[in-house]
Amino acid sequence: MSHPRLASPWRASPPPPSANKRAERLRQAARELEAEKKLELAVEKEKRREKIQKAKEELEKEAKQKAEARGENPEEAKPAEKAQRNFTDGDSRIMRRDGGYQQSYNAQVAVDADTQLIVAQEVGQSASDARQLEPMVEQARANTGLVPEQLSADAGYLCQEDIEKVEAKGCVEVPVGPICGIQVLAY
Repeated sequence: MSHPRLASPWRASPPPPSANKRAERLRQAARELEAEKKLELAVEKEKRREKIQKAKEELEKEAKQKAEARGENPEEAKPAEKAQRNFTDGDSRIMRRDGGYQQSYNAQVAVDADTQLIVAQEVGQSASDARQLEPMVEQARANTGLVPEQLSADAGYLCQEDIEKVEAKGCVEVPVGPICGIQVLAY
């Protein structure tokens, strides 16, 4: 026994005119949003190009300054092939860390060995700790009013010129070895 197929009222009648208008308004809104997004992307792309151009000009200027300092013709100077700029944090530098390279800062801290209080600190761009010992001792002196009689620093701080400057300030013992950081051993 077969059943007569029932006709669906939804299939037989066309969508109401208001539905067509609504669908067209939605399509138009989607087109407008897409056009706005394309414009935003074009503006952003132009800003990135401007940043890149500015960074390129800065690298070229630095290369010319370095060439001039070396006594070379600055007009022939070109930036190193791997020279680059960080657009997110222009003050940070690429530094070797954990077997790779990271965008970083180099922090220095001098700690009093007896009290374990920080007596000096500095955050800088130099990847090396060399030439950081004397400024840390000077900052510790400025902060405490005292020049440390003894201090120890890890081998990264080894710079004969800095050690001589620190000893000239009155610091008697300045061992530089395999410890980590700078410790003021005695005032």
